[in-house]
Amino acid sequence: MYTGFGPFVGAGIDMGGWSFTVDISKTPEHQEGTAPVPFKVEELYAVITVKLLNLNLDGLVVKDIFFVNGREIRDDREILPDIYGRPIQRLPSHRVSQYVNGSDNRIRYYKWIRVHNWEQELVMSYFLRLSIQGKNMFVENKRFLLTPIQDKYRRIDELPRLNMFGTLRILLAAIVVGPIKAVFTPFIMYARLDEWIKKLWKEWGQRRTIKESVQFDYGAGQGHRQTFSSGQYTHYFQTADGTFYTQVLEKAVLDNVITFLEKRHIDTSDLRERQTLIMNSGIVVQGGNVNAESLAVGSGAVALKSHFLSPKSKSSPKSKS
Repeated sequence: MYTGFGPFVGAGIDMGGWSFTVDISKTPEHQEGTAPVPFKVEELYAVITVKLLNLNLDGLVVKDIFFVNGREIRDDREILPDIYGRPIQRLPSHRVSQYVNGSDNRIRYYKWIRVHNWEQELVMSYFLRLSIQGKNMFVENKRFLLTPIQDKYRRIDELPRLNMFGTLRILLAAIVVGPIKAVFTPFIMYARLDEWIKKLWKEWGQRRTIKESVQFDYGAGQGHRQTFSSGQYTHYFQTADGTFYTQVLEKAVLDNVITFLEKRHIDTSDLRERQTLIMNSGIVVQGGNVNAESLAVGSGAVALKSHFLSPKSKSSPKSKS
């Protein structure tokens, strides 16, 4: 359950992605007269999942996840049994297949491919979605990155180990501060009681808002892990590892989509071209930053990358008089 525009709450920085459609009613030219074999997307999801897990990548996790806006669940008792309570975290089994194979406008299913690396410092997420509508299959992949946490939350790692003198210092401080704190304990308890009353009053106000508002938002905002993230890499090798996992996982996904469709007598010639474009140039993205050092547009176009010295940096021989 998410709030606002973006459903991928807590996944980190949006690194862009790619998408395309495949005509699943078209057979290859060399197989004219052969009808394509129909299938459900859950079959393709299952094949992709097995192949990804067989890569044996450290820190790889593949999960099923469903997204729904927090304003659209009030009347759904399977998701929200009590309007004053919390939404459920797992869908009933009979609804899973409905959303995996269907194209519901409200609840969307994604395959969440996640890699935990650098002792959980980096979390790379890939959200894969397959959807069949009519004779077309839509394939979408979104990339997100959780970076290491900010330095100010690492100060505890810099504290020295406690030795005997440090323990005695803490003990003496407790002997001195303890009696003083005991004197102020009634005032401290009064402050905590005041906080409890304010919290109770806030809960009452929220229940009143839920009762009166038919579009109360039950969705979650930004996750804590993302809130504490620094937003940048701390090592060059983290960027290299991120590129490696992206290339390996996305190639595995695209290869298995192509193989799966070819076994069902579906033409994949256009898809192979798109795969080359995605893997080699990396410029077919939606959102995110595009860093392309070379770019070719049009049929038969070729892009070359060259390095030239600027006029100021060129060294010219000294003239002799």
